[in-house]
This record gives sequence, structure tokens and C-alpha cells, in this order.
Amino acid sequence: MYVNLIFSNKMLIHSGKIESGFIKWALYGFSNHHLNPEVFEIQPKAKIRTEGEEKNTFAYFKISKLSAGDEFNFRCAIQFYTIPLNIPLISFSFNEYPNQIITKYCSYSKYWPIYDKEIQKIAADLKKESKNDVKKFLKDTYKFVEKSVKLRENMNERLGASRALQEKIGDCDEFSDLFITILRAAKVPARRVVGIYISKNKHEFHAWTEVFIPHYNTFIPFDIALNYFSSISQFHIIRLKMAQSEYPPFVYVKYKGSSNVNLEFTENDLEKIEILYPNE
Repeated sequence: MYVNLIFSNKMLIHSGKIESGFIKWALYGFSNHHLNPEVFEIQPKAKIRTEGEEKNTFAYFKISKLSAGDEFNFRCAIQFYTIPLNIPLISFSFNEYPNQIITKYCSYSKYWPIYDKEIQKIAADLKKESKNDVKKFLKDTYKFVEKSVKLRENMNERLGASRALQEKIGDCDEFSDLFITILRAAKVPARRVVGIYISKNKHEFHAWTEVFIPHYNTFIPFDIALNYFSSISQFHIIRLKMAQSEYPPFVYVKYKGSSNVNLEFTENDLEKIEILYPNE
């Protein structure tokens, strides 16, 4: 499927002065189901860089001399060719995970409270039931999260794993956060993916999970909210992959200026989606 996405954002200065700096804006994340994504328009001029183990691609915009009431507008058009992926799993044991991967992708984060006693017990019980088979553990954890959280769309607040477990409701964020937290508590490396899901009726920001699988030596996708187990559709568009639950953000600014700078960005920067060849 060929699809064009247009993102537009605006930095508004409420108070203070900026002398110089830069804006870092997330464009897209690497995936084998994205074939040759192409930035074919970006305004103003920017440097485009792919960074880190997550291979996220960012645009860097230079900024200078902005005061209260000023705006800095930026816009980007990206074309994707996407395909569905269905990745088969084989049975393997927990001790096949490399220590360096566990260290980075099984750590505590704001929305992933891996030391919560209830979550640790759930993870330990599911791990024991798996009899050292990570494939079974993934299936059982997937089913546990699916049964524990009732889908409620358009949540106004991201609850995090502990509250999702207590309140038993959530949208894609809660499904993903609870899944990641239980996996990390059991020393199964996992990370968050945020992007867009394209459907016939609406296009919306979406979150899901990637889990590291040693025999592939890479992360593979799981989307409990939309019922994708070790698979991903052509309608998933990856924007950003995150090793920590709240970082990196979609947009970030670093500057030199006065101490009273107060600014904001556009929260929803998706301007337009155009599906070019839906059947290819």
C-alpha cells in the first residue's frame, strides 16, 4: 500500500526570548514492513538524521531570535510503501536473551512499574506456567492482558500499567504498557511503538509493542488492542520507537535564551493522509 502522510506543527512562544537553538522532530521509525520511506517535502530546510538502536528518523530545524507572540511553523510530507508481516515464533528459553539487551529493555520506566508487587507476582506466575518456554509465556501474557483490560477509546489520560490493571480499562496505551511491564518484569525485553493506524472510518494515533526475539536477533510487533500477535498490518505506520515509556518525545527543543521562556507545540500534528494505491 502506498500512502502519503503530511505532518505540520507549530512552536508558539508565550513568554521570554530565544536567541538560538534547534527543534528535533520525529518523522518515522524503521521497520521491515516500511519499504523505503521517503521524505519528499520538508519546510523549512532541515537536517534529517536516523539515530540510535531504535533507528528513529528525526528532522532538525535551526531556530533563532524568537520572542513572546512569535511562531515557528514546520511541515513535512512522507511517502510510505507498507506491507503486512506475520512472523512465526519457535519455542526458546529465557536464558537465550543477551544481558545487554535485558539491561536496556527490561528497566523501570514511568509507565512501566516493573517492581510493583502485583505485577511481579503476575509475571512470576506466568513465567512458571510457561515452563521456561518464552513462546508460551508470550501467548499467555498476551491473553492475560487482553482479558484484564476492557477497551475504551479516546482516554483522556495515559494510566500506566498499574492503574490499567486496577481500573481494568484503557485504550491502546494501556494494553501496550501493561504488556511491556509484565514482559520486562520477567526479563523479556520489550519496547513501545507509537504511530498511526489507518482505517476506513478514521486515522488515529496508536501505540503497540515490540518484543526482542533472539533467533531473529531483532524486535517483532505485537498489538493487543487490534489483535495482532507477532504480526503487523500494512495499515500500521511507525512514527517513533521508545526504550523508555516517556522518551524520546515526538518534538523537542533546545535553546539559549531568557529564563522565563514558555512555549508549546501542536499536540496532534497529523494534517493529512492520502492513500494512493490501497491494493498494492
